[in-house]
Amino acid sequence: MIQANGTLKRQQKKIKALQLEKWVPRENILISEEVGVSKPEKLIFNFFEDKLSDSIKNQTLFYIGDNYVNDIIGANSVYWKTIWVNYRNYQKPKSCIADYIVQNPVELYDTIAKLLSKTTETNLDN
Repeated sequence: MIQANGTLKRQQKKIKALQLEKWVPRENILISEEVGVSKPEKLIFNFFEDKLSDSIKNQTLFYIGDNYVNDIIGANSVYWKTIWVNYRNYQKPKSCIADYIVQNPVELYDTIAKLLSKTTETNLDN
């Protein structure tokens, strides 16, 4: 699922340009203007969570974002695990709450691959 702050028109333009609907159905893309609340407010994360199936809700949720305040603090406020995509190499806050920090697409891919392999191992053990 994708969650985006901003106006509907602006975000739809980005979605179209990036051809995101090839991978993510439109009903799984949440734009803040549509729901009337923006990240980092807890409510938008709750809207997002409500769209998930019950089987997914009962698992650990990870949120990947590039904005420390909107994405990482917001997702953390609803107890999701976080991956901060810090491509611009912003200074890490003294009390950083991100579970993982990545600097480039390769690190992001590797982090997700490791998390998925841990999930698979855990599921095989049960």
